[in-house]
Amino acid sequence: MLGNSNYTYSYFWWGCRYYFTSNAAVAQLVHEFHGYSSTLTIGAAIATPLSPAGGFAAGAGAWYFDNVAENLEYYNSTHMNYRVYLDMAYSLNYSFGTF
Repeated sequence: MLGNSNYTYSYFWWGCRYYFTSNAAVAQLVHEFHGYSSTLTIGAAIATPLSPAGGFAAGAGAWYFDNVAENLEYYNSTHMNYRVYLDMAYSLNYSFGTF
């Protein structure tokens, strides 16, 4: 398993699973995902006049990371007494569970 002090993750043939053992771990990944979203939003603003397709792709990526972050926060808040995980597939599907 790879990771940092807040969460761990493992790669599988279908994608990546993040394991969270505390609320602080969830908050850390949510913070990182919001950072990715902000970066992609700036990229979309810069790219759109030059390449509308590139701007759209960056904007879609920003939306995706924000969406995952918000849903992870909500799932964690409704499962406060459990350890949670996040599965992110290469197909961009994602799901949550407890362990």
